[in-house]
Amino acid sequence: MQYDIEEKTREIIKPLVKIRKISIYDILFLKRGRYGVLRIYIDKPGGVTVGDCARISREISMVLSVEDFIDEPYTLEVSSPGINRMLRTKEHFVQNVGNDITVHTEEPIGGQRNFSGHLEDVDEGDIIIRSKDKVVYRIPLTVIRKAHLAGIV
Repeated sequence: MQYDIEEKTREIIKPLVKIRKISIYDILFLKRGRYGVLRIYIDKPGGVTVGDCARISREISMVLSVEDFIDEPYTLEVSSPGINRMLRTKEHFVQNVGNDITVHTEEPIGGQRNFSGHLEDVDEGDIIIRSKDKVVYRIPLTVIRKAHLAGIV
C-alpha cells in the first residue's frame, strides 16, 4: 500500500514538477497513527527555496485532490532533501560519489554496523566508502538500513 501510494504520486506529479524544472528527489508515505504523511522532497540545481516548496505544495495538493487515490487522511509535506539528505536508492548514492556519508547497516560488516567516510564509488550492488583512517569498506546496498550525507564536501 505504502509503495503504491509513493509510486502513484510520483507518476501523477512528474509532469507538474518537470514543467517547473524541479526534480523529485524522493517520496515517502509514512503512517502516523490514524493519519498518514505524504512527504515529497524536491530539488533543483542551486537548491529549492521556501517559495518553491510552497508553490509546488499548492499545485501538488490540487492535483492529488482531483486524483483522489489515497483512501485515508494524510498531511502533505513538500520540502528540500536538505544538506544532510537521506540516501535511499542506488541513484542517490551515485549522485553523491565524492561526498562524505554516514551509513548504518542491518547486519555487521567487519564487526561493525556504523560507517562514515568518503563515498568513493558505487558498483553493481555495493557502495565503497573510505574512512578517515583510510580503511576501505565495501557495503552491499541490500544491507543498508539508513544512510545520509554527512555534509557536502
